[in-house]
Amino acid sequence: DLRPFEGVSLTPSASMPAPHGEGEGGGEGGGSGSGGGSGFSPRSRSPFVRDAVSALITGLTVAPFVTALDRAVVRITAGTSTSLSAALGTEISQFAKKPFLYFTCPGFRIVASLYACTYLAANCADTWHDMANVKDDSKKMKSAGFTRFVATSAVNLPLSVLQDRAFARLFGNVRPRELPFLSYALFMTRDAGTMLASFYAPKHVAQALAKQASAYGDEPEAATTTAVVVPRWADVVATVACPIAMQFVTAPMHSLALDMYNRKSAGVLDRARFVAKMWPSTFVGRGARIAPAYSIGLLLNRTMR
Repeated sequence: DLRPFEGVSLTPSASMPAPHGEGEGGGEGGGSGSGGGSGFSPRSRSPFVRDAVSALITGLTVAPFVTALDRAVVRITAGTSTSLSAALGTEISQFAKKPFLYFTCPGFRIVASLYACTYLAANCADTWHDMANVKDDSKKMKSAGFTRFVATSAVNLPLSVLQDRAFARLFGNVRPRELPFLSYALFMTRDAGTMLASFYAPKHVAQALAKQASAYGDEPEAATTTAVVVPRWADVVATVACPIAMQFVTAPMHSLALDMYNRKSAGVLDRARFVAKMWPSTFVGRGARIAPAYSIGLLLNRTMR
């Protein structure tokens, strides 16, 4: 796991005495029945409470920034704003004039719920993985990164599609109607890429950075052990860079999905020109949106946990 603070672990150390009644193979009272280590004790529920509180606070913290950027990108794609700066100016003006209405608007509630649920899924996946490793040290246990990716994708993909559907209807330039099936598919592919880059790729990228640093002598201690020692800087760089870099690949999917909703009868070449024209601004807008949502949000969430 790539938590910034390595001093906190859910796994008890070998030198730490086991709590009363929780010895090896023992259930309550130190018996050797099948109950030993086979279930979650009342104490084991506290990490999940911590997971929920961390996810809620992180979601509420990143939601104002993400809401403004999401709405700005949708306005640009729909043609209701001429540039990203103009769209952001509209959002900032609305926030400054009526902050209470901004925090209670449907857009903010949707975004806050989306990210709180996504981080809750990631946190619970990490906690479950740690507890499962305590009970079973088998090498066949799936990696924490893969478990986290599956959990967050299962939660984030359908919720993100519902958010995009709601934003397209709220801020589009046509009368609200059902999104085309291909738009749903593009949104889900885009979000799957973001989940992969946010919750799975950073671990491997950080390890690659650590190996590269040790090869050049910047981290000599990493070369003396079998397992790669991942320094803090590599973890931070990978966590911040991976989600943003993925937006360069997924930005055309976002533009095409919205264009298919806003211009139902446009031709293939016309759509291709539109996507190419929108690629730079969409990448900047999506990258600026992902930075607080996952790059900074991940670091905040890990620190709180």
